[in-house]
Formats: sequence, C-alpha cells, structure tokens
Amino acid sequence: MIRRFAADCNVSKAPLEDEKERPLLELALAAVSDPQNDKAEMIEAARTAGWSDRDVFDAVLQAASYRALSFVLKLFNVERQEAFV
Repeated sequence: MIRRFAADCNVSKAPLEDEKERPLLELALAAVSDPQNDKAEMIEAARTAGWSDRDVFDAVLQAASYRALSFVLKLFNVERQEAFV
C-alpha cells in the first residue's frame, strides 16, 4: 500500500489526520524525489502551516532514511521488512 501511494505520489489523496500535514508531506516527498531543485517555497508553506524548521528537517530526514532503507532492501531482494524482525 505504501509503495503504491509513493509510486502514485498523489499527495492530494493522502489520508491525513490534519490538513496541516499536507505541505510537510509534499516537501518530504519532493526532497527525496528531486533534491536538486529549490524547495524554498515548499519550506515556507510548511512554516506557514505551523511547522518549525526542526519539524521540516525531521520530516525530510525520515523520508530520506526510508528511501535509503528501501534501496538496501531492494539490493537484497527483500520484499517485506518483517523478514528482519
């Protein structure tokens, strides 16, 4: 399910508890899928929604960490993370 959502990248359909989370999610996904382009407007949108710079940093770091883990699991042909639990 998560892979499907990430592949679609349709953030507007993400089931969020609070709409305040949407700009943060948009930024995190954009940061890991296209890190070279300027994200200043997205960072400002997250701030306007009430997120601190630390919150923004943490969200992007979590997205990047998850993406890195995904690459490692693909390398070892692991389809489910529970294989290592």
